[in-house]
Amino acid sequence: MEATLIPIGVRTVRDVYLDILVTERDWEISKGEIVVTVHDPQATQSSDPVEEIQAYSIPHQLDKHLDKDEEMGVIEKATGPTPWVSPLVIVPKPKNPDEIRVFVDMRAPNTAIRREKHNTPTLNELSITLADAKYFIKIDLNQGYNQLELNEESRYITTFATHRGLYRYKRLNFGVNNAAEIFQEVIRQTLNGLSGVINVSDDILVYGKSKEVHNQNLRKVLERLRSKNLTLNKKKCEFMKPSIEFLEHFFTAEVFKPCPSKLQKFGEMPTPTRTNEVRSLLGMMNFCGAHFIPGYATLSYELRRLHRKTQRSNGLRSMMKH
Repeated sequence: MEATLIPIGVRTVRDVYLDILVTERDWEISKGEIVVTVHDPQATQSSDPVEEIQAYSIPHQLDKHLDKDEEMGVIEKATGPTPWVSPLVIVPKPKNPDEIRVFVDMRAPNTAIRREKHNTPTLNELSITLADAKYFIKIDLNQGYNQLELNEESRYITTFATHRGLYRYKRLNFGVNNAAEIFQEVIRQTLNGLSGVINVSDDILVYGKSKEVHNQNLRKVLERLRSKNLTLNKKKCEFMKPSIEFLEHFFTAEVFKPCPSKLQKFGEMPTPTRTNEVRSLLGMMNFCGAHFIPGYATLSYELRRLHRKTQRSNGLRSMMKH
């Protein structure tokens, strides 16, 4: 079935790089070789180190989760003195209560991490860059942040407590507050100098104005990712499409607009009566209208003014009626 869905030119390119197109279960076979720093131990800390160990019930699934992450090289046992110890948050999966999601609550150590600032493409820049594109591929990096190795000096700040003792991360994890910025910059540098590719954090879009250019760009991107030992989730990669959803927007050669599901949510929003509800409405309006509605700034002025003044709900209701 797959052979009839993916054009032969794309299959030819893809098949050369099957070694980096893996499933989630195959991830332990190949991990990224890029080493990153999330915390400079010489930097002035904005908060004193905190040992924050909380009592929590231990579901039997946690042992399995820890064993898997340790075997795959994502975590390791923490030994010796450590100034930071964070608690675990364990949540059953909504659709399968017998399985769990495990998070590390790093709110305390995150106060000592200086966040990096890196530019990401704006929607306006994307619309200009993709104006001539007719063919698209969306690439999904397997296991995302975990493909980046933490250097030794950064690992101690990720230490967390379990019923089996202390562990720490060997790989970049979601609890680190600057993980998205680090990942964005690492992938940007990895793809630097290549044509026909954009990344926003772990979302990578390859494009071209013709099939030939598209396939050429794809080959170069896959070669660059392979050189860094970065692997892709083959189940989530979308190969050569005339239209693509990227950053909750819909792109084709002729159209650039918010995804229909986003517009539907906007249409279903209730009339706001509180300041935080106005903020949510403005955020959705900016997403759905700022790039597409002529005179949007003028049309939204009164709502923005009202939000700044944080007027009472009766004034808000009065304005919303008009």
